[in-house]
Amino acid sequence: MRSRIGVTKGLELAHGLAGAIRDFSARDQKAAKERRTKIFAAKRAFERESEEEKEELRASLVNKEKKLGESKQHAESRHAARVEWIERALPASRRQLSKRAEALRGKTASDLQVTAVTNKVNRQRSLEKLTQMYEGLRIELGECEQVLKNLEKKCRAAMRGYLRFQRKMTPAYGASLEIGPVDHSGQTPDFLERVRFAIKEGEQKLNRFKDNKIARLLSFFPWWVMLSLGWGAALWLSGMWTGSEEEWALAGGVALGTVLFIVLVQRCSGGAAETIVEEVSSQLEKARRACRSCSERISARFAEEQAQLVAEEGSEANRWDEADAAASRLREEGGRNIDERYRRVNARNDEMRDQVVRPIDALHEKEVTILKKESADRISVFQKRHESAVEETESSYAEERKKIEEEWSALVQSIYRDTAELEEALAPLTPAWDQKYLACWKPSAELHDVARFGRVSVEGNRLAEELELDLPDARAIEIPMAVQLPRDGSILFETDGDAAGRDAAIGSLNNIILRLLATTPPGKLNFTIIDPVGLGENFAGIMHLADFEDSVINGRIWTQRGQIEEKLGELNEHIEKVIQMYLRNEYETITEYNEQAGNIAEKYHFLVIADFPASFSEAAVKRLQSIAMSGSRCGIYTLMHWDHQQTGGPAELMPEVLRENSIRIRCDGERSLISTGGGAELPIDFDPAPEPGTAIDFIQKIGASSVDANRVEVPFHHVIPREGEFWSSDTTHELRVPIGRTGATKLQYLAIGKGTRQHALFAGKTGSGKSTLFHVIISNLALWCSPDEVEFYLVDFKKGVEFKCYASARLPHARVVAIESDREFGLSVLKRVDDELKLRGDMFRKMGVQDIAGYKKAGGDKPVPRSLLMIDEFQELFVEDDRISQDASVLLDRIVRQGRAFGIHVLLGSQTLGGAYSMARTTMGQMVIRVALQCNETDAYLIMDDSNPAPRMLTRPGEGIYNDSAGALEANSPFQVVWLSDEERDEALQQVTAIAQEKSYSCAAPIVFEGNSPADVGENTLLQTLLSADAVVATEPKRSWLGSPNSIKGPTEATFHRQSGNNLIIIGQREEAALAMLAVSLVCLSAQSSRNGIRLVVCDGTAPGSSESKFLQSIVEVIPQEVELVRNSELPRVMGELGDEMKRRASDEEAATNDPPVFLLIHNLQRFKKLKHEDDFDFSFDSDSTGPGPGAQLNEIVTEGTSYGLHVIATVDTYNNVNRFLSRKSLSEFEMRVIFQMSQNDSAALVDSPAASNLGLHRALFYNEHEGYLETFRPYALPGNEWVEEVGKELGRLIG
Repeated sequence: MRSRIGVTKGLELAHGLAGAIRDFSARDQKAAKERRTKIFAAKRAFERESEEEKEELRASLVNKEKKLGESKQHAESRHAARVEWIERALPASRRQLSKRAEALRGKTASDLQVTAVTNKVNRQRSLEKLTQMYEGLRIELGECEQVLKNLEKKCRAAMRGYLRFQRKMTPAYGASLEIGPVDHSGQTPDFLERVRFAIKEGEQKLNRFKDNKIARLLSFFPWWVMLSLGWGAALWLSGMWTGSEEEWALAGGVALGTVLFIVLVQRCSGGAAETIVEEVSSQLEKARRACRSCSERISARFAEEQAQLVAEEGSEANRWDEADAAASRLREEGGRNIDERYRRVNARNDEMRDQVVRPIDALHEKEVTILKKESADRISVFQKRHESAVEETESSYAEERKKIEEEWSALVQSIYRDTAELEEALAPLTPAWDQKYLACWKPSAELHDVARFGRVSVEGNRLAEELELDLPDARAIEIPMAVQLPRDGSILFETDGDAAGRDAAIGSLNNIILRLLATTPPGKLNFTIIDPVGLGENFAGIMHLADFEDSVINGRIWTQRGQIEEKLGELNEHIEKVIQMYLRNEYETITEYNEQAGNIAEKYHFLVIADFPASFSEAAVKRLQSIAMSGSRCGIYTLMHWDHQQTGGPAELMPEVLRENSIRIRCDGERSLISTGGGAELPIDFDPAPEPGTAIDFIQKIGASSVDANRVEVPFHHVIPREGEFWSSDTTHELRVPIGRTGATKLQYLAIGKGTRQHALFAGKTGSGKSTLFHVIISNLALWCSPDEVEFYLVDFKKGVEFKCYASARLPHARVVAIESDREFGLSVLKRVDDELKLRGDMFRKMGVQDIAGYKKAGGDKPVPRSLLMIDEFQELFVEDDRISQDASVLLDRIVRQGRAFGIHVLLGSQTLGGAYSMARTTMGQMVIRVALQCNETDAYLIMDDSNPAPRMLTRPGEGIYNDSAGALEANSPFQVVWLSDEERDEALQQVTAIAQEKSYSCAAPIVFEGNSPADVGENTLLQTLLSADAVVATEPKRSWLGSPNSIKGPTEATFHRQSGNNLIIIGQREEAALAMLAVSLVCLSAQSSRNGIRLVVCDGTAPGSSESKFLQSIVEVIPQEVELVRNSELPRVMGELGDEMKRRASDEEAATNDPPVFLLIHNLQRFKKLKHEDDFDFSFDSDSTGPGPGAQLNEIVTEGTSYGLHVIATVDTYNNVNRFLSRKSLSEFEMRVIFQMSQNDSAALVDSPAASNLGLHRALFYNEHEGYLETFRPYALPGNEWVEEVGKELGRLIG
């Protein structure tokens, strides 16, 4: 309760100084009775509490004993049950073991019997196969021996001309040769193979002998044939000539010559062939010995294997005892295992019982000890409390007795004390108006609502003498007089033409105004000053406030009759507003309201009037009297000077109304008399006013502190859920969320979903708090409701980042967040909401329900949250009369008309509702909920009903009017928006994230459109999916992602089919964005291909050593596939290779279809002069007559290569360079085009639209001529090193 330090209190002290005696006897009796009552009550309380504590302890011990017995019994019963189960399981296990042993014996015997029969049959078959095999080997050996014999015959035939050679071919001669041991290693077929090899070697060596021509001739004409011919000739000669000596000599010469010739031929030819004959003889002997070795091997191996089969048959007789042995082993081992498990299980059962019982006993003892100790402690507390109560009662009684004994003098001292306290309370607030005070003055942080203006003197000693009352320390006192709200807030100065009295009154009014301003927090006072006679001169110093914050003095000092009526009318409207909107029979005065309202306390208004009733009309007087009667209750007080000499006063004036509701100060000659409520008057001395210069300095300092003082902040924590209430709100029937304070203690709710209250319209000028209100709605709903109850589609067309925090925090309720949205994206959001409306409509119709409540009642399992489409500065959709505006109007109208049944609600915000283009009035008519913040009079009538201008009276940021009846006057609910700082908002979003994690709630990240920044490739979920896959998935056709579209869909992509025109060109002077597209394209193509599934050729047009060159190099290095980085000097070779590859594929249909694609990526085409297109009639000296140059080859690849899997991605800076480097036909083959901002003509030439001329910094157009569409999108920003490194790791993991 506030202290009374105003005029009323001061006058009470002054008038009550002589009548302050009290009844001591009654107080003494009352004190004694209170002592007895308190002591008896303390004793009874101690006895009752002690008995209750003992009874509670007994009950607790009994309960503990009962629980102990139950726990032990439970443990023993479980132990016994397990023992019983173990005993039953033991014989069953042994029976099962016996059965398993018998089954094993039978199975083993059966398997052995089957094996024996099978082995016997197999041995018989093996013996037959063995006999057949070795018979075959013998036959093959016999064939080899026959071949050897034939070879011996051939050798003897070939050596018929040499008798000694023929002897060497005989076995006898061969046996005498030393040719080394026979090879007995290897298998039997190896022996046979060695025989064949030896025969083959012998034939080869025989052929070498036959190569000797003389030896070959002698094989046809052996020596004996030549001898026969020679001697036959000799005989013939001897026969022709009969016996002459000469004739016989001739015959003998022929015969001898023949012998000599034969000997000579044998010597000459035989020496050369001697070595070969020895080799032939040796090889024949090797073959003979190999034959003998092979024959012995065949016989030996056949005998061994036949003996082995016989031995195996004899060994099977001993296997039949194995079955009995296996069964016996199983019985012994199983028996031991069963006994061991039986012992282990019993021991474990006993251990489990002990583990349970021992802690139970220990815990029981501990709990009993704790219970007894706690009980003893509580009884001790009761005892101390009883003793303390008795002691306190005795002490209180002793003190009261002492006070009573001294009361007769203390009564007088109390008046002095009150006077001193009054002075002490006012002293800090009323220092002298000097430079020291000016230097140390600071705006008050506390509302004191008091201002001293004078003092009343009371001579106590004289009064005591007059009353003959013997009181100690009777002395004269001075009691300060002060204005105090609300009871002592109005003052009426009355003068009767006396100049001195008038000057004193005007000076006191100025002093009171200055004291109020100096002791009240900025923004809590408002003055309406009326000076019709002085024309403002009486309060000229106060006007300096208007230099800083003119709202403090309501703009100016008012002097004209019409102005006076108007301002008094406004104050009467404010009284009406306060009574109807704030007091509402709940509070007696605005002061009581302000004490409860805290941060949203209403201002105090002071009506300051000089020289009343000059220039006051009858209407003005009536309004003034109304203010005098009701104003103080509503925070409007009058500081008036009434000059009775002023003529022309209205007849309606009722002086008593002004006097009864004010502190009256009457000028009586040279003195002034003060009184209240018609009581006795006392003389008053006014406090001195400051010097004019000092007063102006004070006013300027006060004015500086009043700048922006109209802000009122209601803490956000007043409206958020308490601990345990997060995500507790159910929106089935209605969505309700507190958004501010209405009245002193009530909360203002935004209520959507019932009746016609389905959509809301918000209007407020810049700085009115509209953005804060939107943040409060979003953040508080996210705390109250789960994402299954409410979801957001947030669109902001302002040049700011109001909604970015919800994207950064990944608010689980957010489905779409658009920051600095484009109109195209805003339209796509409307389409997405419209699709959701249709989806819910189909779902509700299938289930036969009408709304969300019916859907949930019918058992719908899919969450259907209430969808809030919130668009700030929605009129941006309608700023142009184009297709976007028309489509948006149709969609918005359908959503607001049909969305109510499906839980889809629209919240639109704007700074103004005027303008050439706006939302259709029929659509606005559906927005039943209207929230107005500070706005001009035109917008006040637009947002509310035509008869409801209340919003124009709003004066401070965050002050608003909530109306849920389409703006009807009677539905106005003034409120103050909760103040939500950025830090508090971020904390709330972090809390929402923590709640979602705690409840294991997962949902898709919101679709984010950030119009003031480039797209982030890290947000491309399709690429992230490819990179995070377990293995690379080769896809056809290849796709390259370029950026984020200005609509709700997947990323903007270029798709490369094996068909004409599937090339991509990027045109514009945004090198960084173009380089980013090229880099991301490399990563995309790599992620969609196996190691050998693609070939990449990159022509780097960046400056060597530049940051762009290093970036492109880093991208190339992380690509696992074949990537060739080409500089200018290498172009002829590379283009030639690509041209040859295209021709190869053109001649091979399978290669054209199935060979991996080849991508030629050219960055800064304009920097590769060798790629410049050359006309067919070019006569430049740079042209190469030897064949097509790189430029011609590039144009050929562009025009023909796509059908064979060769695609080109090129970047060019201007359209002019496009025409210089590419032929018209080549350009037409770039059916996919990306263009940045350029002239209308260039834009129209490239994409058949001048739209590129209006593109902003982070915008581009993607044109697909084949598909026939044009898309605006945000290109990706140049990725950072971290992204490049991460991509390198993922690609390396996928492709290796």
